[in-house]
Amino acid sequence: AAGWRKKSVDMMRAGEAVETVQGFFDAYLGQRDVEQSLAYLMDAVQWVGIGESKLVCDRQQARAALAAEFVKVPDKHRIVYGNINEKIFADDGAVVLLTASIYPALDTVEPFTVRVSASCVQGEEGRCQIASLHVSMPERSREQEAYFPSASLSRTELEKQMGSRVLDIVSQNIPGGILG
Repeated sequence: AAGWRKKSVDMMRAGEAVETVQGFFDAYLGQRDVEQSLAYLMDAVQWVGIGESKLVCDRQQARAALAAEFVKVPDKHRIVYGNINEKIFADDGAVVLLTASIYPALDTVEPFTVRVSASCVQGEEGRCQIASLHVSMPERSREQEAYFPSASLSRTELEKQMGSRVLDIVSQNIPGGILG
């Protein structure tokens, strides 16, 4: 049993985790409201954001990160959600995957899309809260085949590419190469 989670008699209902994740992003990006954003996060939240150093390990770090971001970029954004998927995995937990198209208020900033993976649990007072959040952006400069796993490759092509890469790695790292 996880020590950071309170036992709740309430069961997670279908759609509740999606509402929580969307509520967080609406408060975070749409309202730019620190306190309202924090209400959706557990005290022990773990959050991986966009950028090399965007790691948050609790609600206090989230408060500091949100406040600093809102000073730099106070403008509210419009959000359009898509590809929403929720899986309830226990009476008091669910995972959510979704995409969000973000339309900044400034016309000088291009719209962008983020991918979101979130784990939600019945937290304080039986409310659904985000325990873990990972936000990423597709890399626009990367060729589609450079992603893993690549949706555009057939299994045969993927095995062929992976097999040749594994062979190269093994050949370069085993003294004397591979004897066969």
